[in-house]
Amino acid sequence: MTPRAMAHAYLIQRYAEPLEWNVTIQDIADATGLANNRIGRILRAKGWFSRVRTNIMDYQGLRETA
Repeated sequence: MTPRAMAHAYLIQRYAEPLEWNVTIQDIADATGLANNRIGRILRAKGWFSRVRTNIMDYQGLRETA
């Protein structure tokens, strides 16, 4: 990862961790000012993508999925 991507990863982690990753990519974008596609790339690179919520409720209604 580039230094810039690492700094963005820090912003994402700093926002999402206190919320126990119970956030969507849009929530992160609103809080950090980063673009959604940038956040998605960083989440995949760091292996964090499965930690965040998506926008559609799953069959159990407990967690949102794509």
